[in-house]
Parts: sequence; C-alpha cells; structure tokens
Amino acid sequence: ISFLLEGEAPGLFCGDTLFVAGCGRFMEGSPAVMKSSLLKLSQLPPTTRIFCGHEYTVGNLEYAMSLQPRNSLLQRRLAEAKEKRERKVPTVPSTLAEELEHNPFLRASCENLSDEEMGKLRRGKDTFTTMGSLITLALDVKGYFNPEETSVPAEPEKRPA
Repeated sequence: ISFLLEGEAPGLFCGDTLFVAGCGRFMEGSPAVMKSSLLKLSQLPPTTRIFCGHEYTVGNLEYAMSLQPRNSLLQRRLAEAKEKRERKVPTVPSTLAEELEHNPFLRASCENLSDEEMGKLRRGKDTFTTMGSLITLALDVKGYFNPEETSVPAEPEKRPA
C-alpha cells in the first residue's frame, strides 16, 4: 500500500515497495506484482518525493554499483549517501526523477524485463551481503516448511485418478 499526497510538491509514502535505489523483497507477491507496482509508481510526476519505509540507501547503491561498476552517477550518489549517513543525516526522501536515473529495479520495470529476470535481479540483492544471505536462507526454510505463508505457491495436491 502506498499513499500519494498530490499538489505542488507531491509526496509518495511507499512503505516497502520502493526504496532509494531499491525495492522490497517479494514476500507477499511475485516479480510480476512488483514490476506492475513499480511501473505504476514510475508514472507519477518526476518531482514526486519518495518517502520509503527504511534507510537502506547505502546498501542499495552498493548493490547497484555491483551491477554497473563504472556508472559515474551511481559512484557520485553512493559517495553522497555515505557522507550523509556519516553525519547521521537521512538520505530519504529522494525524487522519482532520481530513482528513474539510478534505481535498477525501477529501471528494470520500465524496460520491460521479464518476470524471471526481475526475480533474479531481486534475488541478487537479497543475497548481496552475508546478512542478506542469512535472512534469505531463513525465509527459504520457513517457506519450505510453511508454504501457505509464502508467495511461492505450494505444489498442487496429487490425487489418484
């Protein structure tokens, strides 16, 4: 769920859908659902301020840099984000215009990436750090033992003919 405040300086409160340089895990949905959500958000005015639910900017920009290590815009934005965080200044909000420039997930949604490719892109982010790998492993194990609590559909029940 996202909330949009319209007006001269629009603001989007998007919880765990869109982050500065990232997007949320596919916990209750699929890559297709996330792509659809991000594509809808990308249609807002470029001046829309993005207020996300967590301060993950540095880690998200580091992941984006791993995908495009020579991207000077990402290098500059990562340096700016690190400098802000060292001073205990938030990196949120960003603007939609900025996100369309540097957010790999928002750009992928707009570039019509396949659902499978979008899933691989997010899985790469999920396992980019040791902590991320551990969280992903825990969620995978939980999903294996409790398939009704995950976005991954359980195997259909096989019944004798």
